[in-house]
Amino acid sequence: MNNIKCNNCGFANWATAESCRKCYASLAESAPTPNSLKPKTRPPVTQKPSAFQILKNDALSFVAIILPVVMWGVYIAVTFFGVSFESKRSGTVVENSGGSPFFLIAPVVLTVLGAALLSWRITSIGKLFETGERVVGKITGISFVKDRGRIEFSYNYKKQKFQSGSAIMKNSKTQRYRSGDQVILIIDAANPNKVLVQDLYL
Repeated sequence: MNNIKCNNCGFANWATAESCRKCYASLAESAPTPNSLKPKTRPPVTQKPSAFQILKNDALSFVAIILPVVMWGVYIAVTFFGVSFESKRSGTVVENSGGSPFFLIAPVVLTVLGAALLSWRITSIGKLFETGERVVGKITGISFVKDRGRIEFSYNYKKQKFQSGSAIMKNSKTQRYRSGDQVILIIDAANPNKVLVQDLYL
Protein backbone atom coordinates (compact mmCIF):
# COMPACT_ATOMS: atom_id res chain seq x y z
CA MET A 1 0.00 0.00 0.00
CA ASN A 2 1.30 3.47 -0.83
CA ASN A 3 2.02 5.93 1.96
CA ILE A 4 1.25 9.64 2.07
CA LYS A 5 4.07 11.84 3.28
CA CYS A 6 2.97 14.81 5.35
CA ASN A 7 4.04 18.11 3.82
CA ASN A 8 4.19 19.68 7.28
CA CYS A 9 6.40 17.27 9.24
CA GLY A 10 7.44 14.63 6.74
CA PHE A 11 5.84 11.72 8.59
CA ALA A 12 4.73 8.79 6.41
CA ASN A 13 1.04 8.04 6.94
CA TRP A 14 -1.26 5.34 5.64
CA ALA A 15 -2.74 6.08 2.23
CA THR A 16 -6.26 6.11 3.74
CA ALA A 17 -5.41 8.64 6.46
CA GLU A 18 -7.03 12.07 6.27
CA SER A 19 -4.79 13.79 8.80
CA CYS A 20 -1.19 13.26 9.93
CA ARG A 21 -0.81 10.90 12.89
CA LYS A 22 2.16 12.92 14.17
CA CYS A 23 1.23 16.60 13.74
CA TYR A 24 -2.49 16.21 12.88
CA ALA A 25 -2.14 18.40 9.78
CA SER A 26 -4.51 17.75 6.86
CA LEU A 27 -3.13 15.34 4.28
CA ALA A 28 -5.41 16.59 1.48
CA GLU A 29 -2.61 18.63 -0.10
CA SER A 30 -0.10 15.82 0.39
CA ALA A 31 -2.14 13.19 -1.45
CA PRO A 32 -0.68 12.30 -4.85
CA THR A 33 -2.71 13.30 -7.89
CA PRO A 34 -3.26 10.88 -10.80
CA ASN A 35 -0.87 12.91 -12.95
CA SER A 36 1.88 12.75 -10.34
CA LEU A 37 1.72 8.95 -10.34
CA LYS A 38 2.45 8.73 -14.05
CA PRO A 39 6.09 8.02 -14.94
CA LYS A 40 7.85 11.08 -16.27
CA THR A 41 9.08 10.72 -19.81
CA ARG A 42 12.43 12.14 -20.73
CA PRO A 43 13.01 13.81 -24.08
CA PRO A 44 15.18 11.77 -26.46
CA VAL A 45 18.89 12.44 -26.15
CA THR A 46 20.39 13.82 -29.34
CA GLN A 47 24.07 13.09 -29.87
CA LYS A 48 26.13 16.16 -30.63
CA PRO A 49 29.26 16.12 -32.75
CA SER A 50 32.59 16.97 -31.16
CA ALA A 51 34.31 20.06 -32.57
CA PHE A 52 37.66 18.42 -31.84
CA GLN A 53 36.75 15.29 -33.81
CA ILE A 54 35.52 17.43 -36.72
CA LEU A 55 38.86 19.25 -36.87
CA LYS A 56 40.77 15.99 -36.43
CA ASN A 57 38.97 13.76 -38.93
CA ASP A 58 37.23 16.00 -41.48
CA ALA A 59 39.56 16.93 -44.34
CA LEU A 60 37.65 20.06 -45.37
CA SER A 61 37.72 21.46 -41.83
CA PHE A 62 41.43 20.69 -41.54
CA VAL A 63 42.17 22.56 -44.78
CA ALA A 64 40.17 25.56 -43.52
CA ILE A 65 42.57 25.79 -40.58
CA ILE A 66 45.91 24.77 -42.06
CA LEU A 67 45.95 27.14 -45.05
CA PRO A 68 45.73 30.36 -42.98
CA VAL A 69 48.29 28.96 -40.52
CA VAL A 70 50.75 28.21 -43.33
CA MET A 71 50.29 31.65 -44.89
CA TRP A 72 50.81 33.40 -41.56
CA GLY A 73 53.96 31.33 -41.11
CA VAL A 74 55.22 32.44 -44.53
CA TYR A 75 54.38 36.07 -43.74
CA ILE A 76 56.29 36.01 -40.44
CA ALA A 77 59.26 34.17 -41.93
CA VAL A 78 59.59 36.47 -44.94
CA THR A 79 58.76 39.78 -43.23
CA PHE A 80 60.54 39.46 -39.90
CA PHE A 81 63.30 36.96 -40.60
CA GLY A 82 64.07 37.70 -44.25
CA VAL A 83 63.51 34.08 -45.29
CA SER A 84 63.04 33.46 -49.02
CA PHE A 85 61.30 30.48 -50.61
CA GLU A 86 62.24 29.10 -54.02
CA SER A 87 59.93 26.90 -56.09
CA LYS A 88 61.77 23.82 -57.37
CA ARG A 89 59.45 23.51 -60.38
CA SER A 90 59.40 27.09 -61.67
CA GLY A 91 62.47 28.45 -59.94
CA THR A 92 60.43 31.40 -58.58
CA VAL A 93 61.86 33.02 -55.46
CA VAL A 94 59.37 34.29 -52.86
CA GLU A 95 60.71 37.18 -50.78
CA ASN A 96 59.35 40.39 -49.32
CA SER A 97 61.15 42.94 -51.44
CA GLY A 98 60.04 46.55 -50.92
CA GLY A 99 57.49 45.67 -48.22
CA SER A 100 54.93 44.22 -50.63
CA PRO A 101 51.44 44.21 -49.00
CA PHE A 102 50.71 40.81 -50.60
CA PHE A 103 52.38 39.00 -47.71
CA LEU A 104 49.91 40.56 -45.28
CA ILE A 105 46.80 40.55 -47.48
CA ALA A 106 47.08 36.85 -48.38
CA PRO A 107 47.00 35.46 -44.81
CA VAL A 108 44.28 37.91 -43.77
CA VAL A 109 42.05 36.90 -46.69
CA LEU A 110 42.71 33.20 -46.11
CA THR A 111 41.95 33.61 -42.39
CA VAL A 112 38.56 35.17 -43.14
CA LEU A 113 37.71 32.55 -45.77
CA GLY A 114 38.96 29.72 -43.56
CA ALA A 115 36.91 30.91 -40.57
CA ALA A 116 33.78 31.17 -42.73
CA LEU A 117 34.34 27.70 -44.22
CA LEU A 118 35.03 26.14 -40.82
CA SER A 119 31.96 27.78 -39.27
CA TRP A 120 29.77 26.55 -42.13
CA ARG A 121 31.17 23.04 -41.90
CA ILE A 122 30.70 22.70 -38.13
CA THR A 123 27.18 24.17 -38.34
CA SER A 124 26.12 21.89 -41.21
CA ILE A 125 27.44 18.78 -39.45
CA GLY A 126 25.68 19.78 -36.22
CA LYS A 127 22.41 20.37 -38.05
CA LEU A 128 22.63 17.00 -39.79
CA PHE A 129 23.24 15.29 -36.44
CA GLU A 130 20.13 16.97 -35.08
CA THR A 131 17.72 16.46 -37.97
CA GLY A 132 19.18 13.61 -40.03
CA GLU A 133 18.04 10.00 -40.16
CA ARG A 134 20.27 7.11 -39.10
CA VAL A 135 20.82 4.09 -41.32
CA VAL A 136 23.33 1.27 -41.40
CA GLY A 137 25.82 1.47 -44.23
CA LYS A 138 28.74 -0.62 -45.45
CA ILE A 139 32.25 0.60 -46.19
CA THR A 140 33.13 -0.27 -49.78
CA GLY A 141 36.59 1.26 -49.89
CA ILE A 142 39.09 3.35 -47.99
CA SER A 143 42.37 4.85 -49.19
CA PHE A 144 45.03 7.29 -48.01
CA VAL A 145 47.52 9.52 -49.79
CA LYS A 146 50.05 11.05 -47.38
CA ASP A 147 48.06 12.65 -44.55
CA ARG A 148 44.64 12.58 -46.23
CA GLY A 149 42.26 9.93 -47.48
CA ARG A 150 38.75 9.04 -48.54
CA ILE A 151 36.19 6.61 -47.21
CA GLU A 152 33.55 5.17 -49.56
CA PHE A 153 30.33 3.53 -48.41
CA SER A 154 27.02 2.21 -49.71
CA TYR A 155 23.62 2.31 -48.05
CA ASN A 156 19.92 1.75 -48.66
CA TYR A 157 17.37 4.46 -47.99
CA LYS A 158 13.66 4.25 -48.82
CA LYS A 159 14.20 1.18 -51.00
CA GLN A 160 16.93 2.88 -53.03
CA LYS A 161 20.63 2.09 -53.02
CA PHE A 162 23.14 4.91 -52.74
CA GLN A 163 26.93 5.17 -52.99
CA SER A 164 28.81 8.07 -51.44
CA GLY A 165 32.02 8.99 -49.66
CA SER A 166 33.79 11.50 -47.43
CA ALA A 167 37.22 13.12 -47.45
CA ILE A 168 39.01 12.30 -44.21
CA MET A 169 42.33 12.83 -42.48
CA LYS A 170 44.78 10.01 -41.84
CA ASN A 171 45.06 9.19 -38.15
CA SER A 172 44.73 6.29 -35.73
CA LYS A 173 40.93 6.49 -35.72
CA THR A 174 40.35 6.60 -39.47
CA GLN A 175 42.97 3.91 -40.13
CA ARG A 176 40.88 1.42 -38.13
CA TYR A 177 38.17 1.35 -40.79
CA ARG A 178 38.18 -1.61 -43.17
CA SER A 179 36.24 -2.42 -46.32
CA GLY A 180 33.18 -4.45 -45.38
CA ASP A 181 32.75 -2.80 -41.96
CA GLN A 182 29.26 -1.63 -41.06
CA VAL A 183 28.89 1.97 -39.95
CA ILE A 184 26.08 4.22 -38.79
CA LEU A 185 25.36 6.91 -41.38
CA ILE A 186 23.40 10.13 -40.90
CA ILE A 187 21.34 11.09 -43.95
CA ASP A 188 19.64 14.31 -44.95
CA ALA A 189 16.08 13.16 -45.72
CA ALA A 190 15.65 15.97 -48.24
CA ASN A 191 18.88 15.02 -50.02
CA PRO A 192 19.85 11.38 -49.40
CA ASN A 193 23.17 11.95 -51.17
CA LYS A 194 24.18 14.25 -48.33
CA VAL A 195 25.49 11.81 -45.75
CA LEU A 196 28.24 11.42 -43.19
CA VAL A 197 29.70 8.69 -40.97
CA GLN A 198 28.41 9.29 -37.46
CA ASP A 199 31.40 7.81 -35.61
CA LEU A 200 33.86 10.17 -37.34
CA TYR A 201 32.47 13.13 -35.44
CA LEU A 202 31.89 11.68 -31.95
